Amino acid sequence: MADKPDLSSGLEEMERMEQLLEASEAGESPAEAIETEPAETAPDTDLPEAPAPETADGDTAQPDEAEASEPAGDEPPAPAEAEPTKAKPDDVDSHGKTVYKSKAPPKPPKTKEVLEYEKAKRDHFRQTVWQPFLSPIIALVSICLVTSLLLGLTNSLTAPLIEANAASEAAAARRELLPEADDFTPMDLEGLPDSVTAMYAANNGTGWVVESYGRGYGGKVPAMVAFDADGTITGVTFPANDETPGLGQNLVGNANFASQFNDRPAQNISSGEIDKIASATITTNAAVSAVNAAVEAYSIKVEGATGPATDPAEIRAQLLPGESLTPVTVDAPNVQPEAFVSDAGNYIIYGEKPPESEYSGVVVAAVAIDDQGVILNLWIDTSGEGEQYGQTLATNRQFLDSFIGHSAPVVVDAVADITNSSRSVMEAVNNALNAWPLVKGVE
Repeated sequence: MADKPDLSSGLEEMERMEQLLEASEAGESPAEAIETEPAETAPDTDLPEAPAPETADGDTAQPDEAEASEPAGDEPPAPAEAEPTKAKPDDVDSHGKTVYKSKAPPKPPKTKEVLEYEKAKRDHFRQTVWQPFLSPIIALVSICLVTSLLLGLTNSLTAPLIEANAASEAAAARRELLPEADDFTPMDLEGLPDSVTAMYAANNGTGWVVESYGRGYGGKVPAMVAFDADGTITGVTFPANDETPGLGQNLVGNANFASQFNDRPAQNISSGEIDKIASATITTNAAVSAVNAAVEAYSIKVEGATGPATDPAEIRAQLLPGESLTPVTVDAPNVQPEAFVSDAGNYIIYGEKPPESEYSGVVVAAVAIDDQGVILNLWIDTSGEGEQYGQTLATNRQFLDSFIGHSAPVVVDAVADITNSSRSVMEAVNNALNAWPLVKGVE
């Protein structure tokens, strides 16, 4: 009898083909679709039972209760979650602290709406803030910085040349005023008025040259005065000043005006002795003050004078030198009863400022006034204000010269830290000026 064909293998092959076809239609991998039959195992009856392990005392060891109670075929319990491992240190900072670096996930790409919003925001800032405000400010600041840098650089390059040229011109002016001198040596200015800026002695002993200034309408009016070995003024020159063009600046290079000081002895000069520059009275008086400051410097450094005169007759002679004075009586508040009228038509009036407290004294101002009521010269007695303050004012030539050329009412800058005493001097001077019409009336 012929053997029957094995139909089971054919059926298995047909099922496998159907699975492959279904997997192909579902898009799965053929390998995933094929189910593998588990291998058949031998029945338990064919295997001998493993003997139970014996204990040390010969008894058979029993299985653990937990294991015994575990039903057959159940899945083992899920393992406990492992503790997260700590990131390894990537770096250590300057303080020894461990730094961990984590990589951020990549940002998603910006949408079209976000990009358009950011662009509109930038355009709004540019139109409302940058273009109308920030851009012009930054441009101006940049221009100013560059300009300042260039100016500073130019000044640093030219300043030495300017100073050298000024020193050369000053040396030439000194030689022109005192041609007999071979060369000059600068002198110490200690004890001299603040309005004296330099003093030179000729090395061959032929004389001295003093540089000084007076207070004019527009500022300092400088002068350079030369004295010969006998103390006679041999020449005066007036360098450039800041006075009004066409008026006070006519002093510069004015040989006719400067020649009025030549051949005079080293004594105080009155403004009334000098022909004034037309329409420049204040500048003229400042020029006379500058020359008088040079005379005072010569008297202190060369003749050894110790300070201003204290004798009333000497004081009046310094206020209006070379003029004959006649006393007159005046009756006015805060003015001494005796005043003086000169043969040149000028006046000397003594104004006073009464003390304000027991700690201050009377301030006296001897004021030389011309026939127009303008101050020509000034002497003050501030000894009642104490040595520290009073003596400082009495010898402060710059403060005294600031009154010259003014008429009532006079207001000048007070000396630093001596404000009250400076105001007392101003009040005494104005009292004298207020009495001038009375003195002129009894002339």
